[in-house]
Amino acid sequence: MSKNVIGSLQVRLEAADAQFGADLQRAGKKLRRFKQAASDYGAIGSSLTRVGVVLGGIGAAAVHASTTLGKGMANVASLIPGSTSRVSELKDAVQQLSIAHGKDSQDLAAGLYQTISAFGDRAGRTMEILRIASTAATAGVATTSDAIRLTSAVTRAYGDDSAAAVQQVADLAFVTVRLGQTSFPELGAAIGRVTPKAAALGVRQEELFAGFSALAGVTGSTAEVSTQLKGVLDGLLKPSKGMTAAMAALGAADAETLIETHGLVNAIDMLIGTTDGSHESIGELFTSTEALTAILQITGGSADAFKMHLQEMESASGAADEAFRAQTTGVGEAVHTWGVLLARLRAAGAQLGDVLVPILLRVWEGLRPLGAAVVAAIEGLGTLSPQMQVIVVAAAALVPILAAVAAGMAAIGLQLVLLVQRFAPAARGVWNIGRALAGLPPRARRHRRASLRHPLWRPRLRRGSGC
Repeated sequence: MSKNVIGSLQVRLEAADAQFGADLQRAGKKLRRFKQAASDYGAIGSSLTRVGVVLGGIGAAAVHASTTLGKGMANVASLIPGSTSRVSELKDAVQQLSIAHGKDSQDLAAGLYQTISAFGDRAGRTMEILRIASTAATAGVATTSDAIRLTSAVTRAYGDDSAAAVQQVADLAFVTVRLGQTSFPELGAAIGRVTPKAAALGVRQEELFAGFSALAGVTGSTAEVSTQLKGVLDGLLKPSKGMTAAMAALGAADAETLIETHGLVNAIDMLIGTTDGSHESIGELFTSTEALTAILQITGGSADAFKMHLQEMESASGAADEAFRAQTTGVGEAVHTWGVLLARLRAAGAQLGDVLVPILLRVWEGLRPLGAAVVAAIEGLGTLSPQMQVIVVAAAALVPILAAVAAGMAAIGLQLVLLVQRFAPAARGVWNIGRALAGLPPRARRHRRASLRHPLWRPRLRRGSGC
């Protein structure tokens, strides 16, 4: 009887062991498949996240480019109201010029605003003036707006706002910056103090700019030089008694006639020639201290420099274009090429932004009711009692906490499953040790089918009895 019981126990232990091993193998396979799937989904999710970040960045950059250029063009539109098609045409032209010159379209849009503000808008002229200003700005290392302020201060005072007049001033301004200790922004801020009076006296622009280039950094800053030259011109427009006498001695009816015939500096030399040449006698001609500073320098220590600068001004035509080529070729070619590439990217981004912005606005309009509901909920919270406010805020705070707890439990569950998979071989070893302690043969583990063929198993099955 005991022999039958031991045999039955052996059969059942072998069957249970076989079943346990098979179950562990199946569980291991499923866990490995689950782990691989989780890894694959995680990789896909990470990739999609990175793609989303990139696309989001591109979209944000496109919207920024579109809105930035749009803001500049909106400023332009304020100067020519009711001209939507014209503004759209100018916008396209700005983007094309941005690519050609490798410049930021925002700089050009600001320059376009200054161009139309100074000269008005005229088809065929506006963009040509902007092109000239952009070229001069690159040559003079300034913004397009700086170049427009400088050129317009001269051309408008002299009564010629043509593109050719703007080009002439741009060339003279660049030579002035090259020869003198000054810059486009400084000249643009200072030269307007003297151009109306210079134009009224008939002073040639070449002499005016030569005066700035010869004196800037010598008798003072560009602003101080403009004050000195203004004093000189005031002395000619409103002559003192000494000046009137000197003109009479020269047989000149007025300063304009004298300057028209001989030029500004030659006229001053002739006027000084009527005196004994002392500072006191010259001071009787030009009573302004600032004017006397410029006169003494331009006819004395800087006389040769002025003559040389004037010769340079006489041949200044094309100077700005030549400087632009020097900036964009040779050692500057790589920088210019990079600027062109960036300009193309910005233009493409602005075009993409033009498409995205209306879509985003429609999305925003669709979300406005949700926003209103949130605002209403917040306002409603303010009407609750302090105790209820605490409860509502606490409940709202629990939502992310519970979500985090759920995520943590899921992670723990996954780790437990992986743990079972890892220690399944060890569990099987413990099971075998238990069998050995029970006196079972070391290799008693057989396939379940072989165990069922044991001679003691079938009789018990037939009799339906247990252990």
